[in-house]
Amino acid sequence: MSEPPKKSSSKQQSIPRVPKTRRSTGKSIGNGADDQDPIVKEAMFVGIDPGVKGGIVGIYWKGAQRYVEQWKMPTTRGAVIKLFKTMTDKFDCYAVIEGVHAMPGNSGRSMFTFGQGLGVLLTCMDVYRWNYSVEDPRVWQKFVGIRAKGKDETKSAWKNRLVRYANQMVQVSTNPYTADASLMAIRSIAFWKNGLVIKSVND
Repeated sequence: MSEPPKKSSSKQQSIPRVPKTRRSTGKSIGNGADDQDPIVKEAMFVGIDPGVKGGIVGIYWKGAQRYVEQWKMPTTRGAVIKLFKTMTDKFDCYAVIEGVHAMPGNSGRSMFTFGQGLGVLLTCMDVYRWNYSVEDPRVWQKFVGIRAKGKDETKSAWKNRLVRYANQMVQVSTNPYTADASLMAIRSIAFWKNGLVIKSVND
């Protein structure tokens, strides 16, 4: 029986409160008349970096206190399902997930494994009725203001730069597994709470 994914939780100094939200409707959180509906759960804004070297990060508020939850990507289908159920039981989840494909040069087996993992993540969000946006890496990277990977920049140097930038943005310590997801969680807040949509990288 697989062990549940380990998580880390960090709390921050007081910052403006994120309003509670209704059950998932497929719409961004706003201040319309229908916001008078009964409040069900607090909102969690989630970033998901697919792949075995990726992770999941959720940001939420209790009162004026912000919390950041980080998980290394679970390695089994059952562990993914269990994590998503736990998150859904506690929060209304609004996510941004990176829409990427296996990189050229990867083996057929790794491409198949990646595709299976991404499929499980998308299926979980559909089953648990999350609101989510699938975004090209260039879109969320442009939004959070990080410069794209340089042609001569090594993969290790690029990842280290992402970690440093994520630490500044979310104001907690991230790691190579959760840095991308942390930045996508920031993007999720803007997309779902504030309705900031970037249609293309040329906007």
